[in-house]
Amino acid sequence: MLCRPLEIDEIHLLVRRFGEAAARAGDAGMDAIDIHGHTGYLIDQFMSAWWNRRTDVYGGSVENRCRFATEIIAAVKANAPGLPVSFRLSVNHRFAGGRTTAEGQAIAVVLAVAGLDLIIADDGSYADDGSYETMDYVFPPYHLGDACRVPAARALKDVVSVPVMAVGNHTPENAEAALAAGDADFAGLGPELTEKSVRILTAHTVTSVDADGLTATGQDGAVHVIVSTVIAAFGVRPDTALTQRSKGATTCISSATACTRPRSARPSRRPS
Repeated sequence: MLCRPLEIDEIHLLVRRFGEAAARAGDAGMDAIDIHGHTGYLIDQFMSAWWNRRTDVYGGSVENRCRFATEIIAAVKANAPGLPVSFRLSVNHRFAGGRTTAEGQAIAVVLAVAGLDLIIADDGSYADDGSYETMDYVFPPYHLGDACRVPAARALKDVVSVPVMAVGNHTPENAEAALAAGDADFAGLGPELTEKSVRILTAHTVTSVDADGLTATGQDGAVHVIVSTVIAAFGVRPDTALTQRSKGATTCISSATACTRPRSARPSRRPS
């Protein structure tokens, strides 16, 4: 079956659906919303000249190709007021004809102006040309080395003023190094905390990981919550690698110290 261009009304419907989903996330008590705009999925296809051959307001220039994404950002922020919004961007598709780093930087500028609170710097894509090697950057194996996507974060830091998160094969040590060098504002730890949780968390004075794999106990007796990527990235200072949940306050693990607040103190996020 061949693909076809979406009609304008269909695009507007999809944007509304993103907004409705954001409202549900806010009502459910989520701490932040991350827009999945990378690795060749629909939003990424709109932003990329490799896939987007439209000749209307959603195609052509970088600004037009980003229009679908920026309208989604606006819908999410309108329907979940007060919720920080991040966007995961493939800075370089790493296949012939795909996005270059320079184009990724141009896209990041447009997205930042749209009101994002954070950009997560990704790399690679599901390629159409059979180059499976590019998928390594979507799920980076260890042969790519530690902190293999830090150059992508650095490229975005050079052009945007909003915070940038580096992700991919981090250890606490190289995550802190990336922050100290100014290559990123945050370092996201996801699979690293599930696959190697005992080794990594031990480096941060955690004495045991609970059976559910989601919490750990520190030497101070506090319960630490293992979470991934974006939730820890808002309202924080990038100076330590572990935070904790206690007395109903919400914090999480990241290269950050969270500014916590009790859930009961949160304002309503659905617009009146």
